[in-house]
Amino acid sequence: MKFPQFKLQTFPHFHKQLFSSQPKKWNSNNHPNLVITHPTLVLIESCTSMSQIKQIQANMIHTGIISHIFPISRLISFCALDVNGDINYANALFNEINEPNVYIWNTMIRGFVKSQILMKGFDKNQFLNLGFDKNQFLIEGFEKNQFLELGFDKNQFLNLGFEKNQFLIKGFDKNQLLNLGFDKNQFLNLGFDEKQFLNMGFDKNQFLNLGFDKEQFLNLGFCFFRRMVREKVEMDKRSYVFVLKGCGVLEGVGVHCRIWKVGFLNDLIVRNGLIHFYGESGRIVDARKVFDESFVRDVVTWTSLIDGYVKVNMVNEALRLFDLMCLSGVEFNDVTLITVFSACSLKGELSIGKSVHELVENRGVKCSLNLTNAILDMYVKCGCLLKAKEIFDKMEIKDVFSWTNMIHGYAKNGEVDLAKKCFSVMPERNVVSWNAMIACYSQNNRPWEALELFREMEKRGLVPMESTLVSVLSACAQSGSLDIGRRIHDDYIKQKRVKFSVILANALIDMYGKCGSVDAAGELFHEMPERDLVSWNSVIVGYASHGLATKALALFEQMKSSGLKPDCITFVGVLSACAHGGLVDQGWEYFRSMELNGLIPRVEHYACMVDLLGRSGHVKEAFEFTKQMPMEPDKAVWGALLNGCRMHREVELAKIAAEKLIELDPQDSGIYVLLATLCANERKWADVRMVRSLMRDNGVKKNPGYSLIEVDGHFYEFVAADDSHPESQAIHKMLDEIMLLSTLEACVSDAQTGQP
Repeated sequence: MKFPQFKLQTFPHFHKQLFSSQPKKWNSNNHPNLVITHPTLVLIESCTSMSQIKQIQANMIHTGIISHIFPISRLISFCALDVNGDINYANALFNEINEPNVYIWNTMIRGFVKSQILMKGFDKNQFLNLGFDKNQFLIEGFEKNQFLELGFDKNQFLNLGFEKNQFLIKGFDKNQLLNLGFDKNQFLNLGFDEKQFLNMGFDKNQFLNLGFDKEQFLNLGFCFFRRMVREKVEMDKRSYVFVLKGCGVLEGVGVHCRIWKVGFLNDLIVRNGLIHFYGESGRIVDARKVFDESFVRDVVTWTSLIDGYVKVNMVNEALRLFDLMCLSGVEFNDVTLITVFSACSLKGELSIGKSVHELVENRGVKCSLNLTNAILDMYVKCGCLLKAKEIFDKMEIKDVFSWTNMIHGYAKNGEVDLAKKCFSVMPERNVVSWNAMIACYSQNNRPWEALELFREMEKRGLVPMESTLVSVLSACAQSGSLDIGRRIHDDYIKQKRVKFSVILANALIDMYGKCGSVDAAGELFHEMPERDLVSWNSVIVGYASHGLATKALALFEQMKSSGLKPDCITFVGVLSACAHGGLVDQGWEYFRSMELNGLIPRVEHYACMVDLLGRSGHVKEAFEFTKQMPMEPDKAVWGALLNGCRMHREVELAKIAAEKLIELDPQDSGIYVLLATLCANERKWADVRMVRSLMRDNGVKKNPGYSLIEVDGHFYEFVAADDSHPESQAIHKMLDEIMLLSTLEACVSDAQTGQP
């Protein structure tokens, strides 16, 4: 075997300075009968980095023990399985072994399955067939460097017609290929087998930067399994269990067939692996079939199927299966309980979660940190923040998940300041914690604080997740921060730093629509390869709110033609479009059609109809309509009526609407101001005095008007007659200049048109 040479350091010093005594996950499940006494191998067991493993390897080469299977298997295990390992280095070591045993094969499969390459979220349908023909053009006689020096770009390179063998013979390495600018659609369909591909030494970042599709990408774990089959390596039951964890649906079904063929089907570990595979793949019927055919079931068997039901949101079936498990006499473990508490969280019924928690306490189960976090998460999601806080306070050890759970709980309860305090005192934060706090601000109508926190997160070098950007875009929509929304679109989505999902596209459409850039929203919608109901609703509502009734209604008809069924939000957008467009007859028609679509009109739909009638001058009809509502009118309904009265100067009806609004929210100064203004316009001064007197009696003060402007990502608020800004004099001077220029421009325009 030939291995890379490394400079050897003095081992005693190396051992004291660089190694940690803390056990690592890769070898935490060693067989109890495995006793390692050799000094060098002991060092491998406590290794914490690739630089250390390479120094150990150098010592092994020096002493000659690397030629033995067991020592090299421990090296490969660390590289393939440890969080600080390197799967490509493990593969290089593997390729130097003449006859690897089944343990080493299994380790490589496990390593590739665990590799981040296969855990990332990838786009679909990203490989195109290169379609190389057999043409021979400028191939013979050129070395690779001479070829590269000719300055060919990637398209010229592809058009040369290389086939696989010619490509390999020329000796191009991975970096030269990447430097040619190959993208995900142009790179790998050259016919390489997996061994040739692996030996090129691509690392995970180079894979990811090419944008590979997870389903279509050469599945490296499964490739090792195929090599084992081709090379007739004698497999054990673990070989099948490990490969099932890295299979797609079709490959997994093929592995299942082979398991049946070679006679491993009745093995409990293999059956558990199959149940887990089908559950993870969403094929819960197949998982249940394997479960029902199992004569022997252990805790893993039951837990795997319960988890499968939870993953497909069949919560009731998961809880029923847990009841059956308890009756069967099989003892549950931490993993089972974590899965069951996840089911309770999804169901959202506190009583069920409490009963499971009581079962845990009655059985005297010693809760691990993960289990305690699952219980905490259940109480938070079921809305019992008091109990969640009690559990949190009693926890001796808290991790990031524990703290983040409490932030979620406070956010859900509207206690933003407590969430902020929790976030501030966290001993450690990750991107999920930052995301939770940003979402807390955004969901509780504090968008500027959400945007400030996002800026701070970026400064610290944290890479936002999809959900982070969704919350930030929502904050942009609330605050009208179009510039920040555009920057997120340009920097994260167009630059492909974050996967462009339907959810993210919908958030962008909503942001553009609410920030006034409705054309950008429509353009983005039409560019989307996949759309869901939220996509259609976002554009319809966007068009409606900007008075583009014709576009909104045309899009609604197009949506129905596509086969999508409208929901309540769709009809809010449609009725709002009719209101802004003055389309009374069409509005009535759409309102009455809701029941034909299986929808019962809600209070927001009645508010839209009152707004439609009020805007179009049918104020009295709108008032009569409120009397026929099957539920009590809310602020939106009376507000719509008051707005209609203002537009058409219906003072008496305005008094009724304002009276109802004051009953619902006596501290809203806008109601009093609107009514007083309407009465003043109609010269009803007694009514004006009455409204002002009512304001004084209720202790209501008019909120001062203010304007908000964003400059370089910072927000500046200006109140009328406010001179507190340090640049106040310069600002007022600039405003005077702008007003002067506007006046001069108006005078010039009037002179040109001949107006006095």
